[in-house]
Amino acid sequence: MEVMLHCVDYRSREVVLTEQRWRDLVIVQHPELEGFESTVELALTTPAFVNHDATHPNRESHYCHSPLPASYAGVYIKVVVEYVGSGAYSGYDGEVVTANAVDRPKPRERRKWTR
Repeated sequence: MEVMLHCVDYRSREVVLTEQRWRDLVIVQHPELEGFESTVELALTTPAFVNHDATHPNRESHYCHSPLPASYAGVYIKVVVEYVGSGAYSGYDGEVVTANAVDRPKPRERRKWTR
């Protein structure tokens, strides 16, 4: 499992994104994010806000304002991280599950943190 991003999130937890997850899931399903890997890190380290995931208790949805082209104006980049206790992923606290562009959070997500 090749780690392409390793950072410390807004709560000082170590989070990773694997190259396979990025290439085979995120870019396949959301090609508009290709070339915006640094935005994933931004959403993790300095999010605008973070929500509890609507369906998975061990996941958080991190949001930052989108740097995508004008056709995506006003949208957020959402990065979902699964946290499963200390060291769940070969010494890391969490792993990026997916990332995508959204115009608003899911209605059932509850706010966990805001800047």
